[in-house]
Amino acid sequence: MPFQWSDAWLLHAVCAAGGGRATTLASVVAAGDYINHAVLTAAEIRGGVARLVAAGHVVASVAEAGASLPLIRDGKLRALAVTSATRFPTLPEVPPIGEAVGMPELEAVSWHVIFARHDTPRDIVNRLHDEMKSIMAAPDMQEKIMRIGLIPHDTPSVEGVQRYIKAETEKWGTLVRQLGLEGSQ
Repeated sequence: MPFQWSDAWLLHAVCAAGGGRATTLASVVAAGDYINHAVLTAAEIRGGVARLVAAGHVVASVAEAGASLPLIRDGKLRALAVTSATRFPTLPEVPPIGEAVGMPELEAVSWHVIFARHDTPRDIVNRLHDEMKSIMAAPDMQEKIMRIGLIPHDTPSVEGVQRYIKAETEKWGTLVRQLGLEGSQ
C-alpha cells in the first residue's frame, strides 16, 4: 500500500537530525495538526537519520539529500518528497513537500553561505562574492552540486543573501518560538 500523507500520525516515530535544522522544522510543519499529539524528544544521533530509517529503527525521517541519495539509489530508502520548492534534478519523480502535503508555500532547505566579518571592506566582500559566483556557475561545479543532492542556484547579490537570511530567520523563528524551542541550539 502506498504511503499516504494522511497517515502522518506515524510521524511520532520520525527521526530528525537536530532541533534547529531545516529537516526537523520541515518534519514539524508537515505533521500539521498531528504535532499536537506528538512528544518531541531530543537525542544524539550517530551515523545519520537516513541510515536509521534504512535499518528499520524509525518509520520515516526528513534527512539531508546528500546522505539519503546513496540509500535511495541502492533501493534501501524510498523518497516520498523533497523539502525544496522544486523537484531535485537527480530525483525528478519525487514531488516537492509542499505539493505532497498540499501546502505549496512549504519549503525547508539548508543553505550554504560564505560570511565575512561585519567590518570587512566592501571591495573585498564584492571580490569574494564575484569569485564565488564564477566558481558556482561553472558547469563542472553545477554537476558536482547536483551529484551530492543539492540544487544549484544562481548566486544572489550580497544584499539578496542578506534579505534571504532575514526572511528565513523570521519565518522559522516564529515556528521555533511557537514550539518553545528557543535557546535549544
